[in-house]
Amino acid sequence: MDAYSNDREMRMSRRSWCGFRIPSWYGQFGAWILSISLFCLGHSRVAAQEPYCAAAACERTSAAFGLGRPERVLIVPLLHKRDGTQESERWPERPAAGIARFYRDTYRARVEWLPGIRLWTDYYRQIEQLAQQSAIFDRIILIGHGGFDGPILDRTLVRSDRVVVAGVATLTRGIEPQPGLQESVTITYDIAGNRAFSEFIATHWQELLKLGSDPVREIEALEARFQPLDPDCARRCLPDAAGDSGKIAACEWVCRDPLFSAKSAEGLAPDRFMLFATGLRKLVSESGLIVIDSCNPGTLASKGEQPSETDGALVHSDLAGGPHPSYVHLLAAATGRAVAGPIGKISADDMTVFIAMLESKRRQRDLRLVFPAAKDMAQ
Repeated sequence: MDAYSNDREMRMSRRSWCGFRIPSWYGQFGAWILSISLFCLGHSRVAAQEPYCAAAACERTSAAFGLGRPERVLIVPLLHKRDGTQESERWPERPAAGIARFYRDTYRARVEWLPGIRLWTDYYRQIEQLAQQSAIFDRIILIGHGGFDGPILDRTLVRSDRVVVAGVATLTRGIEPQPGLQESVTITYDIAGNRAFSEFIATHWQELLKLGSDPVREIEALEARFQPLDPDCARRCLPDAAGDSGKIAACEWVCRDPLFSAKSAEGLAPDRFMLFATGLRKLVSESGLIVIDSCNPGTLASKGEQPSETDGALVHSDLAGGPHPSYVHLLAAATGRAVAGPIGKISADDMTVFIAMLESKRRQRDLRLVFPAAKDMAQ
């Protein structure tokens, strides 16, 4: 159930509030500055447009769903640098520090961090350690880059296999940029087709499938190395291609019997998404809240006729009873917990104020807060 609706999906970055620039640190006047900022923001935005939720209504909504007081908070800075930028991968730690100080100063909350999260394997390892300790949090806040399909980290190798069945070998590699999305490569070959080719792969397949390699291109090079050209074909083709590298390459392609087939695809990995959702559900109390503090988790994801025209893949799948309007809807359905996230883009300077407004039930139109459908407003 989407408690807070919104029809404004594009968001401008807020660099200052009523003439006050929010600093990256909070000293003894931090709470005063934040309260002035929130007051100004509420009044300036209400003057421009009607709020999605008045303060009293927000209060009643939170109470109806039993959203608890934030007494124990887990903050997860997701250390990821966008390609082609000069930003530091550690940029999320600055807003994380402001958010941690806000919860400590305002709610006397016990705040914990997950440090050094660069890969999803780092994240799952630390989440599992907390689960084994039976840790329960009232808020879990993930801070970093993201999109319509949730938070983003560096691409992680999650699958690397070689399986032989009935004389046919299959190499499989899976890379995960976001939980539930997987870039896969599958290569098959007859182990009796060319013994030297097969034996080389049998002893080097892990290196061929490592993160950062191009396994299809590398195995094409192995095919050229181990598989000779058909003599009759080469005799007819190569003389006409003399001196033309393009024609020579075409002759080699035609005259060399292929040793393997390959398929690359980008698709869904439902088990990986459910691993992510289950970890959150274990750690967040039933009256708690998950916050995805990145770009677009609350934005309604449109679906076009072509994949390139569609926002996200997970939200349009059948995961957790989908399709869903947005990523926060999907995550709320999968975890059974309340989930909040910004609508549109959000800057690092905005993140602390965004959280403070959420907790203080201030008016803002750039937030989507979704409660699990199992709960009902009438309760």
